[in-house]
Amino acid sequence: MTVSTPITLASAGPLLFSPELSPSGGAVLFVADVAAATVFAFELEPEGAAQEGAQRVRVEQLDAKLASLLGVERGGAIIRGMTVHPQSHAVYL
Repeated sequence: MTVSTPITLASAGPLLFSPELSPSGGAVLFVADVAAATVFAFELEPEGAAQEGAQRVRVEQLDAKLASLLGVERGGAIIRGMTVHPQSHAVYL
């Protein structure tokens, strides 16, 4: 099913990528909306493969940096899910 209207999540929760790429080469991201008791599936555009020897991701004070990006006070943003793209290894929060 293709949805042309934007989806607004009431309370995004756990995230999970399908380990398999879709037939078009994109990855399917599953996002739970805890408040609506619903799971949405999003097919993302294909991304390049991770480079060999790519470095690990480490972000000091992630909560403070995320709050700053969102324009809220520290503690005003809660990370309820995190997953890694199966091909590019990009981190999704």
